[in-house]
Amino acid sequence: MDKLTALDISDEFRSLSVLLCAVKEMDYRKEDESTVALEIIDAVLLRCRNLHQKLECQGVSRD
Repeated sequence: MDKLTALDISDEFRSLSVLLCAVKEMDYRKEDESTVALEIIDAVLLRCRNLHQKLECQGVSRD
């Protein structure tokens, strides 16, 4: 598994932030935008889980 640097982690959080900002801008009254928003949220959650696993494998603690 690749070692994550502070820059990698920063980039990961920035990209997650951009995706979530895009979701906030969508019109949930429109079915197609609502569907896309849910797909983006699912992708963000999956990326968060993957990032969490990578950090745990590197021994990063929450303390």
